Amino acid sequence: MIVKSWDEFVGSVSSLDIAATVGVFDGLHLGHQALIQTVLSQEPAMRSCVVTFAQNPKDVLHKSSFKGNLFSLEQKLDNLASTGVGLCVLIDFSPDFGKQSGEQFLSLLSRAGVRFLCIGPNFRCGHNMDTSAGDLAALGQEIGVQVAILEPVMYKGFPVSSSRVRKAILEGNLDEARSMLGRPYEIWLSKDSQSQASGDGNLGSEFCFQYDPYVVLPPYGVYNIGIEGNGSTPKLMRARIADGKICLPEIVDSPVLRVKIFERVPKEA
Repeated sequence: MIVKSWDEFVGSVSSLDIAATVGVFDGLHLGHQALIQTVLSQEPAMRSCVVTFAQNPKDVLHKSSFKGNLFSLEQKLDNLASTGVGLCVLIDFSPDFGKQSGEQFLSLLSRAGVRFLCIGPNFRCGHNMDTSAGDLAALGQEIGVQVAILEPVMYKGFPVSSSRVRKAILEGNLDEARSMLGRPYEIWLSKDSQSQASGDGNLGSEFCFQYDPYVVLPPYGVYNIGIEGNGSTPKLMRARIADGKICLPEIVDSPVLRVKIFERVPKEA
């Protein structure tokens, strides 16, 4: 997958028409996956593309109420690459970027070669989010961009969304989060953040990692997890989440650890 900045993307013209989808894609849940699969279905006639953000716009505009990310940027790029999409465009969102109209945004996409745009029915963009999915479809007809509005993926009667996944994780409902993500919730830990500490009397000696404070975690407690380092065999173990750290009972020798959080262990276990 090729990664370009927004300025690089809109400053050049593609030799092949582009099929794109736009969004934050935090967590890459089932709804996001449906959008990307629709874009991929336009290949090979068009080049597949995801336009997303280096930082969640809600974190920029509403920092005090923002609950946190489901992905680090590295995770997002890794997961997008795994879908097979050919191009990822990263927007470095700022309040100034948010001032442009939806019409301006679509025109810039068109100038860069986008001829097919797939979005959800609740998609909004432009200054004060004043341009709806229906508005974009009408604008697209005028400038030669086919805007496909995909029906949302539903779970328990409501559309799957990053907000619902985030809420489920923060409340410890990992089964619900897994159902909406299509896989267990996963975080990445860096070996550089590791330190050794005495245990809590349950796990014994522990190796603790400071986690990214901008990435959400389930409530404090002991969890069954799966952990995998670069090139290592996946391991199942228990981890303790508390005091801003994830504590493991053993060392996994890898610069980056991929941790799948399955379920909370009952206190009596």
